[in-house]
Amino acid sequence: MQAVPALSCLTVKDELVIAFADKSRPVEYVPNKEADIKKWLTKIEIGSLVAMGSAGSYHELLMDCCHSHGLTPYLINQQDRRNYAKSLGARGKTDSADDDALAHIKSGALQKITY
Repeated sequence: MQAVPALSCLTVKDELVIAFADKSRPVEYVPNKEADIKKWLTKIEIGSLVAMGSAGSYHELLMDCCHSHGLTPYLINQQDRRNYAKSLGARGKTDSADDDALAHIKSGALQKITY
């Protein structure tokens, strides 16, 4: 059985920062605009696991676009993500560390949880 691709998205006002759990692709930056998100989603395999942290309301557009593309997005509580990252030995707060923690969470520990 082939593993389902897992990716994490850090959502901020102007862009999405995307990391793949298996690091098969480099970190991607996508403008946080509907047309850009939909274009990017055409490159993502249906059935992929998409995790994102809640950042105000900036994640809502990505969630809507994922649903319309046939993906199930997972919203991860920021405090849970931070605590999980610390348990993995992460020291410091960077976008890359956030993405790595989210991708790791999605690829394993919280894969079966839906909100």
